[in-house]
Amino acid sequence: MDDVDGWFSLFPEGYTSNTCATCVIAVLFFILPNDFEQFRLKQKKPRKYQSILKWNFAIRRVPWGVVLLVGGYFSLGKALKETKTLVGLESIMTDAFQGVDDWIIVLAITCIVAVLTEFVGNIPVILVFIPVCTTIATVKATHPHLYVMPMVLASQMSLMLPIATAPNLVFQAYGNTSTIDMVKGGWMVNVISLIWVNILVNTYGYVIYNFDSVPAWASPGTTMMPTVANVTQP
Repeated sequence: MDDVDGWFSLFPEGYTSNTCATCVIAVLFFILPNDFEQFRLKQKKPRKYQSILKWNFAIRRVPWGVVLLVGGYFSLGKALKETKTLVGLESIMTDAFQGVDDWIIVLAITCIVAVLTEFVGNIPVILVFIPVCTTIATVKATHPHLYVMPMVLASQMSLMLPIATAPNLVFQAYGNTSTIDMVKGGWMVNVISLIWVNILVNTYGYVIYNFDSVPAWASPGTTMMPTVANVTQP
């Protein structure tokens, strides 16, 4: 079946993106009526036009802090990619893990990522560490998923600080919860999750995903993975 281009084909290549469609839909909320009955010709009493969303309501109720936080995640990830910060990090971690057992590497990566995601957010951490993990796997001639899968799982352990992820910020803002209370309730969950991730990856992971062997697509000189920025960036 041929691909359906849609209205994006009306513009030059690269001129539009998914962000444009999102903005159009957001604007339509302020234009479209919330009840089409007000357009009936025969009405006992004329009704005032009302849109689905009003600007005053959006100003008061939309969590703009969350919007800015998520936008900051994407901006930080883009900045790390464009400034080639990853090149130095890949070299440092590759040299540090030379001659180290795989289970120790997995433990170190998951602990580092679990800590960083509390202060930076999971999106920038994933953008930084996926190429780092694949580089380490190439140098050590191991399955890339052995490092990438636990790293991605560890990046979701953002359970303590409000800045770690947007749901945390919403929970603190509307739940009247202090940062100290979130840390007290989240640190133990983080520790237990890290332990389980490392146990499962080093046991069931080898059985289910064949971490013992290196797949053909991960051999040196081949393209290992698609660009993560194309998936996560808007």
